[in-house]
Amino acid sequence: MRLNNLPSFLTGARYSSLDGQSPSWIALYDIDDPKTFSEPSYTRLRANRSPREADLVKRLEILDRRTCKLALDSGVPAEDVSTSLAAKNPTKTLVTHGFQSLEGGSLEELKKLDQKGWIRSRVFECYDNLTTGVGKDLKAKVPTYLVVHGKSHLGDFWSTLADAKQR
Repeated sequence: MRLNNLPSFLTGARYSSLDGQSPSWIALYDIDDPKTFSEPSYTRLRANRSPREADLVKRLEILDRRTCKLALDSGVPAEDVSTSLAAKNPTKTLVTHGFQSLEGGSLEELKKLDQKGWIRSRVFECYDNLTTGVGKDLKAKVPTYLVVHGKSHLGDFWSTLADAKQR
């Protein structure tokens, strides 16, 4: 609905979780302007959901919407590799995690992670969020920053992940 009907939505991709934790999927969109979220063309989609989408949303354990801006990027050109399926080389595997502070973090540290097997790492600062659903832990604090690491294939994914966790 967003990609086909709203020109402000430039790219988008959905990923399923492999770790068995909740939430079990993530959808990522690149937009050209955050004002999009207050425009009638977007708000109308949420207000007038299809019966299928409305039924799905009311059953979700958690729906965690975050609006973020890019804070750090490892520097791989977005047209070469991206979390978007519209890229020449779409990321097939993501690892995401949140944290509260950028203290001690730098672009150079992100680039070192990329040398360990990630093809692109980005840090996004979350400046708005909405959490709804039927789950019990809806009051959990949303981290200030979201980190997204990408790989083009699973390959040695688990060893790369273990190396990143040690850092």
